[in-house]
Order: sequence, then structure tokens, then C-alpha cells
Amino acid sequence: MQRIGITEVLERSEQGRTRPFLCRGDDDRTYWVKGKTAGRMGLAAEVLGFCLARELGLPVPEGIIAEVPIELIEAGLVLNPELADLGSGPAFGSLVVQATEFVFARVHDVSPELAEALAVFDWWIRNEDRTLTELGGNPNLLWEVPPHEGLVVIDHNLAFGEIDRVAFMQTHVFAEKLAEVSADFERRQYWAGKLTAALNCWDEACSYVPMEWGFIDQEQTIPSNLNLEDIRAKLQDCLNEEFWQIP
Repeated sequence: MQRIGITEVLERSEQGRTRPFLCRGDDDRTYWVKGKTAGRMGLAAEVLGFCLARELGLPVPEGIIAEVPIELIEAGLVLNPELADLGSGPAFGSLVVQATEFVFARVHDVSPELAEALAVFDWWIRNEDRTLTELGGNPNLLWEVPPHEGLVVIDHNLAFGEIDRVAFMQTHVFAEKLAEVSADFERRQYWAGKLTAALNCWDEACSYVPMEWGFIDQEQTIPSNLNLEDIRAKLQDCLNEEFWQIP
């Protein structure tokens, strides 16, 4: 995962809980950047989620550690007080892709294999922030426009916590695929092996998490709620049969 310096803040999204900022990097590419409002745990979850998703072959946009200069924030605060929500220092950035919001009518355009992989992945990382039914929702998915048409998986800042298992099965866009895996011993064994193998990237993924995110103050005297060892232990639950039992 590259570290890219941010040279310009272009605008702020009106969507999403964290409302990321559209920024230009020193590589002249544009990124959606999440900073202070995502929280330390949320930023680390983005990095870990990106790395694990990439290891499993899920279609995620390129992720970066975005270095936001304090001079850039201080110079812009007078005209744009919202820059305080971005903050300076390391942040998480996701490369902008040409895509539209994923809608329920697109559900059957996603291959069964990819739908299953995404449902298992979100269950594994405890990410219930992928809701979409006929009544609406917020799947945190995009649909890339031609010539590279297809699903794009984004937003993992709420992963690795506790989930409402019942709500997950009621609202996750591909919940029925997880139900199929849960009912099939061979599929459970297949995915347990695949998820365990994906953890081979864990040390590398953790190396991308900036040391600053382990603290809530700039002086780095007050620890944040980020516990990488605890997260890894929860991910290893996929080896237990109880993990695969759905409500």
C-alpha cells in the first residue's frame, strides 16, 4: 500500500456517514479520503478490510495511506471549516473509479461466485454495513461503468466490531448466499480454508497501519480502541463451526 501526499482538497461527499473528501494526490490521481471523522479504529478497519478483500480477490479500488499536510488544512480552514473533519496526518484513501451507485436491480448482474464471496467476507470481518433490499438501503457498493463494467466494493470502516447476526441476515444484500454456505458442509470447509489462507497477508496489512492510529492524541499518550491482536483472534473464528451458524 503506497503512501501518497495530498496536494489539494477538491470537495466533500454529501453521502456516507463519514462524508469523505475528494482529494488530489502528489501522483496527480484523485482519491476519496477519510480522516479524523472516521476514527482511529475506522481508519485501521479500512486498511485491514482493503488488504483482506484484495487477498481474497474481491474488486476493491486501490487503497493508499494519504498523508495530509497540516499546512494544507490550516490554510483552508478559514474558507472551509469542514476541513477540520479531515484533519492532518495519515488518513485512508481510495482511488476514484468511474462508477454509479449500486442499486437493487443490479443484484442479479453479480455472479453467484462473487455474491457468495462478498457475503462470506462481510460475515468474516463482521461488517453489517452492506444493506440493500427491495425497500432500499446502503450497500456501500458501486457499479463501474464501461469499459470496466462490474461490481466495486468499498467502505469497511465499521468492520471488525460486533454485529447483529439477525439484522445481517435480514438486510445484507447477498445474505441468501451466506445461508447457502452455512447449510453446506463442504462449502463451509472450503471457505474456512480460504479465509485462513487470506490471513497470510495479516502482518503486511498491519504494517500499513500508521502508529499514530494507536493513540487518540497527537502526543501519543492515550491509547485508542485499536487492538490488532484482538481483531486477528476474531478472524480466526472461521475455523470454528459456531462461526458458520446463522440465526
